[in-house]
Amino acid sequence: MGAKRSCGCKKNNIVKKPKTYYRCVETGEVFKTLIEAGASVGVSRQAILIAIERGCCGGGVHWEKIEGYKEVYIPPKKNLRKRPVICENTGKYYKSLSDAAKAMNTHPYYISEVANGYRRSAGKDPETGEKLTWAWP
Repeated sequence: MGAKRSCGCKKNNIVKKPKTYYRCVETGEVFKTLIEAGASVGVSRQAILIAIERGCCGGGVHWEKIEGYKEVYIPPKKNLRKRPVICENTGKYYKSLSDAAKAMNTHPYYISEVANGYRRSAGKDPETGEKLTWAWP
């Protein structure tokens, strides 16, 4: 067993998730879904499921459930509070509203209102004094 991390995150964002497969006992053929298993013998998925639960035949053959595991990569969560923005006058890209607001000496709320279409401009260019317009990338 690997060491647990104090933050509770998984190593390299890889998590093992259970995966169920269905096997025909007589032929040994393995299916990923009940629908595929049922189609192979011409019965519904419910018939296969009932056969597994009761231990009887479904479509003239016996079935069993196989529990397996597969590794799944879960990407790290993005910081949803940071939203990139573009100044249309200068064409400069900022990683967040607060970065843009600090650079142009205005408030992030006003920049988001311009990008959403509620205001015409927010802030002035420090060099030219021109009113700035903003847009979401």
